[in-house]
Amino acid sequence: MSSAKVNQLQLLQQNLESIMLHKQQIESQLAEVNSALTQLEKAEKSYKILGKIMVTVSKEELNHSLNEQKEVAE
Repeated sequence: MSSAKVNQLQLLQQNLESIMLHKQQIESQLAEVNSALTQLEKAEKSYKILGKIMVTVSKEELNHSLNEQKEVAE
């Protein structure tokens, strides 16, 4: 196998590893969003973290925000 082909194969392998890592991160985010949506249904009050503080937000606003994140992840 020529040196150029070996280099091309190594580049493809690196790209595949990068894509797989990105896919795992997206799947993790999606699982987190789904869990948050499930917990939000049960909660009486809802909070959102902004920077280093946690503020109260309406369940509808938080639900909308989480569903947007879910759509982007899917």
